Amino acid sequence: MGGVLPGKNMKVDNDDNFHRVESVNPVHLPEVDSDCAKDSSNCTLKSITVSECIYEQLDKLDTGYYPVAASEIKTKISSRQRI
Repeated sequence: MGGVLPGKNMKVDNDDNFHRVESVNPVHLPEVDSDCAKDSSNCTLKSITVSECIYEQLDKLDTGYYPVAASEIKTKISSRQRI
């Protein structure tokens, strides 16, 4: 989340879940759990995001010839207007 938080001593506590998005039941969607106002002090903004790593299947035996890093990361987050 970019930018400066409007209140005094406000913090962001984000929990990022890494799993497949469509095949996990129930479907987990991003959410914001907070009751912070613009003029809050010592408030923690809690949010949950969902990320899914996409891997190429170039080498099913994992011989080390092809890289094994994720080629893409899909992310679901709540918009700043939601906060």
